[in-house]
Amino acid sequence: MTTWVRGLPLTSSRSGLSDVEISILVDVPYGCRRFTFVLGKGEQWQKYVNDIPTLTLDTNVVYEHWKQRDKSKTVEKLIELASAIPLSLRVTGRIREDVPRSPLADRIDDLPELGVKLMGSVIRPLHWRPGSDQPGSTEFEIVYASLTDPEYRQKDKDWKDWDHLRAHYINKRDVFLTWDDMILRLSRQLRARLGIVVMMPEEYLKTIEHPISH
Repeated sequence: MTTWVRGLPLTSSRSGLSDVEISILVDVPYGCRRFTFVLGKGEQWQKYVNDIPTLTLDTNVVYEHWKQRDKSKTVEKLIELASAIPLSLRVTGRIREDVPRSPLADRIDDLPELGVKLMGSVIRPLHWRPGSDQPGSTEFEIVYASLTDPEYRQKDKDWKDWDHLRAHYINKRDVFLTWDDMILRLSRQLRARLGIVVMMPEEYLKTIEHPISH
């Protein structure tokens, strides 16, 4: 949980009483909200609640930033934007299986300094972090099996790639950001059947710059 407290007091009102605004950002894997309490005229508290967009980053997004490749500027822009709006950025614990060796593995614990927090993945017999990982979803597995063939599912890296998306789905987060070709090709089906919104980071940034009206 992250808590922001702003202004005690901020300004003085015309009545001479101090205006107080307290802002609390509650950021957990399954959602992020900002609660703002304002003490104004008549010493009455007013409460405002804002839902903060929740984004899950695939390992390839973080990797681009670490290796300073061509797409690193996109990731840096996303991180800067997250601190300004704000946005909730998280990676799943499966990143430790994706990046098991130093020196990059040592940088996983430094991600919160960039504003990217870790959350649990799904429970697997040999890869289970008690208190963090959660059971999988039968609904997700049915759709996953229908969208992929057995040969693809037998690939050694397959379970790691999709565990990020499984955790994203279980925690009901808003948008999954990735450059994974397979997941991007299936984005329409994933949205239609499971409500999972998959985007490339640069695509998401465009929605912020030019919001889509509903």
